[in-house]
Amino acid sequence: MIHYSEATVPVKPRIDFEGALATAEPLVSLHQSVKEELAHGVPRDEVFGALTDELRLLRASGRDDDEEVVASVMEFMEGWGSPRWHL
Repeated sequence: MIHYSEATVPVKPRIDFEGALATAEPLVSLHQSVKEELAHGVPRDEVFGALTDELRLLRASGRDDDEEVVASVMEFMEGWGSPRWHL
C-alpha cells in the first residue's frame, strides 16, 4: 500500500461520503474514513477542505441531517467534542 505522503503527485482525499452517510451509524463511519485518510498521510488541510466542500453540497441539497454529521467530524478535527473523537 502506498501512503499519500510517498506519492509524487498530490492526491485528494478519497472519502466515500455517500457510503458513510448511508450506514446505520454515519457519524462513526465518516469519523473512521477521515481517520484512515489522515493515517495514510493525507494532509489535514486537504481532508478538512474535502469535508468543507461536502458540507456545502449537503447544505445546498437541504440534507440537514447529513450536513450535521459532516459538521461534527469537522469539529472533531478542530478539537471540539469528546477527546476520544478528536482527529
